[in-house]
Amino acid sequence: MSKYFSTNLKYLRTKAGLEQMDLADMLGYKSSSGVSEWENGKRIPSSGTLSDIAGILKVTIDDLMNVDLSPRKDLVQRPYDPDSRVFRKIPILGQIAAGMPILATENIERNFIIDPSVDADFIIRVKGTSMINAGILDGDYAFIRQQPEVENGQIAAVMIDGDQATLKRVYRDNGSVRLISENPEYPTTVFDKGDIRIIGKLVAVLNIR
Repeated sequence: MSKYFSTNLKYLRTKAGLEQMDLADMLGYKSSSGVSEWENGKRIPSSGTLSDIAGILKVTIDDLMNVDLSPRKDLVQRPYDPDSRVFRKIPILGQIAAGMPILATENIERNFIIDPSVDADFIIRVKGTSMINAGILDGDYAFIRQQPEVENGQIAAVMIDGDQATLKRVYRDNGSVRLISENPEYPTTVFDKGDIRIIGKLVAVLNIR
């Protein structure tokens, strides 16, 4: 068992401004119990998870496992600067209330930590299998950049019937909008422009396995 993994994990996670549940979310876990066990030295994650952790915390697996990365106690530490955090929070939206701004508090299920390189404003959890041929599976997290229009052929989060967001490939044609699935079992649907609302463009997907 690694001599330094548990202390390195706790130190680097805290340094990055992440709670245990934040890290668990990024790894696709539904609870923080695994992270807690790792930090308490009760067990070591699998090699694949170690690789994911190292990537999130921006260190090598070798350093994470075999090098004491915590600061020396005899060195004066700089004050904590919240603006230096590597990550930022964006909301996961649940049921979307009709007539409310998309990021209204009532629509937010909880927050999710992402790398700032991901240009997204919010997340919707994918329901169903209509986009499986685009690599988007049931339960995945779809990262959305809020914008009212997308180019033909792009995948967007679209509001239908005022209270539910769905992911579809969008095409506009003579005042109508076609919403196309990436699964032949789901037919193309056509709406008048005023019957739907584009709420954002898909910029990334996190597959939850």
